[in-house]
Amino acid sequence: MVIEFLTFRIPIDERPDWMQVDEATWSRFLERQDGFVRKQIWVDVDDPDHIHAMIEWESLEQWKAIPHDELAAVDVAMGTWMREPTCRTFEVVRDS
Repeated sequence: MVIEFLTFRIPIDERPDWMQVDEATWSRFLERQDGFVRKQIWVDVDDPDHIHAMIEWESLEQWKAIPHDELAAVDVAMGTWMREPTCRTFEVVRDS
């Protein structure tokens, strides 16, 4: 299992609209991808302008197999709500 951990800066007053568009575009796209397990959205309690997307994948290979042109098309579909995230990758070594 691999975790894709994205952090976005979304002002709190824009959060409902951003989350609605993200759900309709990225979440629907990810659900159709081989190896996708689940996606959660977290809000940083200490800094509510930061939203974290935790996306679980069965493997790094399945995640990275998504064609770049398809990823770019989803970014375009986000329209003015597209935000460039920071991305970190984690490997799950134990799940208790």
